[in-house]
Amino acid sequence: MRRRHRDGDRRVWEEDPANPKARDFTYAVVKCLKAKGVDVELSPDGASYGYRGTADDPGDVEKGMSLALVCRREVAKTDY
Repeated sequence: MRRRHRDGDRRVWEEDPANPKARDFTYAVVKCLKAKGVDVELSPDGASYGYRGTADDPGDVEKGMSLALVCRREVAKTDY
Protein backbone atom coordinates (compact mmCIF):
# COMPACT_ATOMS: atom_id res chain seq x y z
CA MET A 1 0.00 0.00 0.00
CA ARG A 2 1.32 3.44 -0.85
CA ARG A 3 0.47 6.55 1.08
CA ARG A 4 0.94 10.10 -0.11
CA HIS A 5 2.57 12.37 2.44
CA ARG A 6 1.99 16.08 2.81
CA ASP A 7 5.26 16.74 1.00
CA GLY A 8 4.01 14.64 -1.95
CA ASP A 9 6.49 11.83 -1.29
CA ARG A 10 5.15 8.33 -1.90
CA ARG A 11 6.38 5.47 0.25
CA VAL A 12 5.34 1.92 0.85
CA TRP A 13 3.72 1.39 4.24
CA GLU A 14 6.54 -0.87 5.43
CA GLU A 15 8.98 2.04 5.10
CA ASP A 16 6.64 4.84 6.15
CA PRO A 17 7.86 6.68 9.29
CA ALA A 18 4.22 6.78 10.45
CA ASN A 19 4.25 2.97 10.60
CA PRO A 20 5.33 1.87 14.10
CA LYS A 21 6.86 -1.32 12.61
CA ALA A 22 8.91 0.45 9.90
CA ARG A 23 12.21 0.03 11.79
CA ASP A 24 11.46 -3.66 12.34
CA PHE A 25 10.90 -4.03 8.60
CA THR A 26 14.20 -2.30 7.79
CA TYR A 27 16.04 -4.47 10.32
CA ALA A 28 14.55 -7.62 8.78
CA VAL A 29 15.58 -6.49 5.27
CA VAL A 30 19.15 -5.91 6.49
CA LYS A 31 19.14 -9.35 8.11
CA CYS A 32 17.94 -10.89 4.81
CA LEU A 33 20.60 -9.06 2.80
CA LYS A 34 23.33 -10.21 5.20
CA ALA A 35 22.06 -13.79 4.91
CA LYS A 36 22.50 -13.47 1.14
CA GLY A 37 26.11 -12.34 1.61
CA VAL A 38 25.73 -8.58 1.20
CA ASP A 39 27.94 -6.34 3.34
CA VAL A 40 25.27 -3.93 4.56
CA GLU A 41 24.83 -1.88 7.71
CA LEU A 42 21.83 -0.41 9.48
CA SER A 43 21.84 3.36 10.02
CA PRO A 44 22.23 4.57 13.61
CA ASP A 45 18.54 5.54 13.77
CA GLY A 46 17.47 2.16 12.34
CA ALA A 47 15.35 3.79 9.66
CA SER A 48 17.55 2.97 6.67
CA TYR A 49 20.58 0.98 5.59
CA GLY A 50 23.64 1.39 3.42
CA TYR A 51 25.92 -0.87 1.44
CA ARG A 52 29.64 -1.01 1.88
CA GLY A 53 31.75 -0.46 -1.17
CA THR A 54 33.77 2.14 -2.97
CA ALA A 55 33.81 3.70 -6.39
CA ASP A 56 36.76 1.44 -7.21
CA ASP A 57 35.09 -1.72 -5.90
CA PRO A 58 31.31 -1.36 -5.81
CA GLY A 59 30.78 -5.10 -5.32
CA ASP A 60 28.40 -5.07 -2.34
CA VAL A 61 26.59 -2.00 -3.60
CA GLU A 62 25.73 -3.70 -6.88
CA LYS A 63 24.91 -6.99 -5.17
CA GLY A 64 22.81 -5.23 -2.53
CA MET A 65 20.87 -3.21 -5.06
CA SER A 66 20.03 -6.33 -7.03
CA LEU A 67 18.89 -8.24 -3.93
CA ALA A 68 17.14 -5.42 -2.02
CA LEU A 69 13.82 -5.81 -3.81
CA VAL A 70 13.96 -9.58 -3.34
CA CYS A 71 14.52 -9.16 0.40
CA ARG A 72 11.87 -6.46 0.74
CA ARG A 73 9.33 -8.75 -0.90
CA GLU A 74 10.36 -11.74 1.22
CA VAL A 75 10.15 -9.73 4.45
CA ALA A 76 6.83 -8.12 3.52
CA LYS A 77 5.26 -11.61 3.38
CA THR A 78 6.19 -12.21 7.03
CA ASP A 79 5.32 -10.61 10.35
CA TYR A 80 8.91 -9.27 10.27
